[in-house]
Amino acid sequence: MSGGITAARVAAPLPQKGVDVKVGRTLTRSSPRLCDCRAMDVLVVSFVAALFAEWGDRSQLLAAALTGRSQRPVAVFGGLALAAIGTSVAAAVFGALLAGMIAPRAMSLLIAIAFLYSGFAGLFGRKVPSRNARSGAGAFAVALISCAILQAGDRTQWITLSLSGGYHSPALAACGAAAGMIVASAPAAFLGEDFAAALPVRGLRIAGAALLLLAGIVIGLSTLQLI
Repeated sequence: MSGGITAARVAAPLPQKGVDVKVGRTLTRSSPRLCDCRAMDVLVVSFVAALFAEWGDRSQLLAAALTGRSQRPVAVFGGLALAAIGTSVAAAVFGALLAGMIAPRAMSLLIAIAFLYSGFAGLFGRKVPSRNARSGAGAFAVALISCAILQAGDRTQWITLSLSGGYHSPALAACGAAAGMIVASAPAAFLGEDFAAALPVRGLRIAGAALLLLAGIVIGLSTLQLI
């Protein structure tokens, strides 16, 4: 996220389908396009926001714990990746449905709230999931189910939902968020118990949380036309 400029652009959702726009003498109907620069913003913003939100969060810590227990990093990573894709798609679809029910400004405020919530939650450390869960399932299944449960209603899902509805681009929001979650989980899945020692998890988590808070403030103030 490139500071306040990108955050402010997020605050102005794309035109909804069915809005008449006069171009010259021809009356056309605007809709977001994949090649539209503003439409592509959601891909980048959702990726970066999900990466920040997931860093030091439960899914990342779960990946390290499961790899340490099973010693099967590829299976753990595969399960987490599939869960990230599934939960991101579900959140994006719900966001697209919600966008048709509320006003565009309310959707922009929801984006601001999602970023503020994610940033505030990121300031506090999460408890490392227990490695002693007893299950006869393989590492892939455990990672898939556990991550899906942890992600249900979590902060990354709120970001995905709000960006999907605000931009009317559920596919791009889902792709960006899933990619961000997968990138955040990869080092934990492959490093296992060495993850916390190899990378400054706490420092990066707080830095990401601060950026999310800043983005949420800028988006909220821009939506309310205070800046």
